[in-house]
Amino acid sequence: MNTLHLVVTTLCDRNCAWCCNRQYDIKNLEYVTEEDLRWADMLCLTGGEPFEYANPSNLAYYYKETYKNIKSVVVYTNAFELYDHLVNDGSIDYIDGLNISIKNDMDFSCFNNHIYPNIQINCLSMNRVYNFTDMEPRKNDNFEYIKREWQRNFVPAPNCRFKRGN
Repeated sequence: MNTLHLVVTTLCDRNCAWCCNRQYDIKNLEYVTEEDLRWADMLCLTGGEPFEYANPSNLAYYYKETYKNIKSVVVYTNAFELYDHLVNDGSIDYIDGLNISIKNDMDFSCFNNHIYPNIQINCLSMNRVYNFTDMEPRKNDNFEYIKREWQRNFVPAPNCRFKRGN
């Protein structure tokens, strides 16, 4: 499977010590091309914080409709911003999965108390939880759990491309 990670916003209201974006220079990433979009089977929308500064559902709809080769769209987010998005009646339509990072107590609490029991999220087919803390989030079969440590020299998989949105 060919995976395109697309930075849809560089804006984020946090300064996390374990931010994945510290592993590469977002501002110097190449812009996405038609060739990149036609190459991808899976599109991962990332940022910054997509649920705070972009509209992932609208983007997922656009890319799936425009590029029929894109079979799934996954959004990288932190637990708090996702929870805030859902509380404010934000949509997760057209999104196939969420990659949720738990990086602090607030994320941990939001995940365990609000996201974990959310029927709408549990119906998505590709959910992952990246846990950067020593706390253990609640578990069920609807989430793949990955204990994560920050990597100074991140190297993407051979079938992945990292690009900036236009």
